[in-house]
Amino acid sequence: EDFGWNHLWIPFMAACFVGCIAMMMFNLLSGIFLDIIDTLFLCFAIDMDNNVGMDSELASLVKEHSGYTEAEIVSDHDDAEKGNEQSGVVTALPYNPDANSN
Repeated sequence: EDFGWNHLWIPFMAACFVGCIAMMMFNLLSGIFLDIIDTLFLCFAIDMDNNVGMDSELASLVKEHSGYTEAEIVSDHDDAEKGNEQSGVVTALPYNPDANSN
């Protein structure tokens, strides 16, 4: 029996086709996964700004991270005179790796 050249190029083309389909599926699933992570972090940041859900499991995981920094509210002088402590600018404290070693 003479099969010609089919036995040489068909497996290669089939492998390329399956590889392309697998790459498209993995790109789709990884994009969805990364969007879920971004959404969770954004919701966590909003909750932290509003002092809601401070006892959540995500909060404890984030606080365990080595790059975690606390933020303090710096209010304007006019806001302090009016008694409005909540309106202010939230600024992050500078990261000092030596402070975590104690």
